Amino acid sequence: MRKNDRAKFLNSLEITSTKELTGQKINNMEYFENRQNGTKAPPEEMEEIFKCIADYLSHKWLKSNRSHPLQQLWNRKDALSTNELYFFGSCLKSLAEKDPKWVKEQITHIKSDHPNNRQGAFFEINALGILSTHSQDIKPAKGNTPGFDGTLTLDLGKTMRISIKNYGDSAHYREFNSYASKFEKKLVEVLKEKNITSIQIIIDAINGYPTQANWKKLEEALPEVLDNVEEGKAKMFSVDNFWAFMYGDLKDDYQDCHPAYNSYTLLIASPYHKNEEKNLLDKLDDACANLSKHSNTEDENKINTVFIHLPESASIMRCKEWVENYYSEYPGKPITGVILYQPTVATDLNNDANFIHHCFQLVFQNDKFSKWNSISKQINFTIPVGVANETPSEIKAILEIDGKKEITLLNDKYIFQRGHLYLQQKMEADGTITGNMNRISSGVFTHSVIQPFPDQGSFILSGHFAPIDKLLIL
Repeated sequence: MRKNDRAKFLNSLEITSTKELTGQKINNMEYFENRQNGTKAPPEEMEEIFKCIADYLSHKWLKSNRSHPLQQLWNRKDALSTNELYFFGSCLKSLAEKDPKWVKEQITHIKSDHPNNRQGAFFEINALGILSTHSQDIKPAKGNTPGFDGTLTLDLGKTMRISIKNYGDSAHYREFNSYASKFEKKLVEVLKEKNITSIQIIIDAINGYPTQANWKKLEEALPEVLDNVEEGKAKMFSVDNFWAFMYGDLKDDYQDCHPAYNSYTLLIASPYHKNEEKNLLDKLDDACANLSKHSNTEDENKINTVFIHLPESASIMRCKEWVENYYSEYPGKPITGVILYQPTVATDLNNDANFIHHCFQLVFQNDKFSKWNSISKQINFTIPVGVANETPSEIKAILEIDGKKEITLLNDKYIFQRGHLYLQQKMEADGTITGNMNRISSGVFTHSVIQPFPDQGSFILSGHFAPIDKLLIL
């Protein structure tokens, strides 16, 4: 596509973000329930959106503290959970006004115990909700319509059949997180045994995706690696010629770590499994083939599009390249466009603020799209909360070595990050006790250790934060 053609084409596709983040907090709401609020929506709107979720899924069921992602979000009070629920509730409300019967069918899938069906139903509501605006008509497909899940209609009878595909975390990514979680538990045990009260640890798999044997050797080497930890000194080790293991000081800018607790941060990185990209591209191929099979005709009034949700571990730019290659290899396939969508949690480092980042790559065949959209009408994507653009967020590790911050890019890697800093209270001149409780980064938190009287025990105060920067239903 020539540069001018691409600019003209992208001008026909508009992404808007309707809400931005703020630290506002709303109290005394029947369904909103005194949550941290990460939107600029007024209390009345928040209550209306949360009431819609409660009406369709049952308030009693939502309050049940079980493992279902919606129940987890409902019972959490942090801003990220509020943002996810607000996004989902906004889409749910919009579609319920168009087709309440279809929404009820999706709710049945959402409340099921089958994870794939559940996440698929979430994304059908979210994807069609994104396309549901005042300026265009979007309708869910009736019944079990093969090949596509919704129809977008513009003026003059121009329709776009949309196939929706949700691809979540891969088995390899889940396996990596499982082993890393087990290693973290072992680390806490060793820190207690060796009375190490503050340490920062970074581990990188430098020779590929780790096997069970690699993880076992890393865990076995841990006690010896952490022998003779010295304050003020950073050290690097090689474990089994597979892992690069580095540790150094862990400090907070405002308070000291408490000597009676084990404060730590842990970051483990690994290259993607060698089959990660192939497996995802095979799924993209299946999605296109399925749409082509059941919706095998296109003309100037009717086109086909695939709307695909990508997991945070995927490279959206590599997937875009694949789609472009697919068009070149199969020019006759009845597919005009592919919408790649990747929602993640990102951090504005300058303002120390978290937000949901919605990355879109709109990969359309410009000649076919232009013929269909001869009236040059914009197709709108409305995002209830967060920031949307075409640039994927970057994963950065910020390390402090000898007083200097070092930034390392960790794109195209699996990342596991956890940490807890237990900080000593501060006693002001007037006798006031102060403490610091915050979220440093994904999965890393500070806690305040409070001891009001010298002859009494201490207790820990912690804040309400998302456990990790992980989206559950988006």
